[in-house]
Amino acid sequence: MSDYPGQQPDPDRPAADQPEPTRPLDQEPPARQEPEPPYPSQQPPAAYPTQPPQYPTQPPQAGPGYPAYPPPYPQQPQGQFHGQLGAPAQYQYPMAPQRPVHDKAGLALGLGIGGLVGSLVLCGLPLLLCPFAWAIGQRARKDIQRSGGQLDGDGMALAGMICGIVGTVLLVLAVLALIVFGVLLVVGSAGISSSTSA
Repeated sequence: MSDYPGQQPDPDRPAADQPEPTRPLDQEPPARQEPEPPYPSQQPPAAYPTQPPQYPTQPPQAGPGYPAYPPPYPQQPQGQFHGQLGAPAQYQYPMAPQRPVHDKAGLALGLGIGGLVGSLVLCGLPLLLCPFAWAIGQRARKDIQRSGGQLDGDGMALAGMICGIVGTVLLVLAVLALIVFGVLLVVGSAGISSSTSA
């Protein structure tokens, strides 16, 4: 049987697959019924108390056979914090002493980054700093490794050395490009002058 208005339900189809019966247009739809609560005997919860419960300010005294409570921690005035991240002073742990950073590590990093970034802005001229960054970074790494853990800054020296290597490669490519351009310019001008004289 087909699914057209006014058709009879198909006894072979499950009820969920049956089409909804149609109603004439002049009839009002049936009123919706509110579902019954699942537990009609259950009452709504009572209103919550408006004041928080009162707790004793002092711990109870120790009785026979029970140890005494330790004294409470002193309260910090609200809004006044000491130390890092707002932790009260009594909870701070001693920090390990910081190792000094090698002086040349920061210099190598600054020269390497300055050479690479500056070459974008100033037409490649700061690339001349990159070989110095490479050499200074390499020397600083050797000094840090020889110090036996007394000096820090190996990562900065390595980053400066890498920036120096990249910048030096770019500098060599730029110099080679200038040489090729100069040779082509000389050959081209010689070819033009020989063709005009003939």
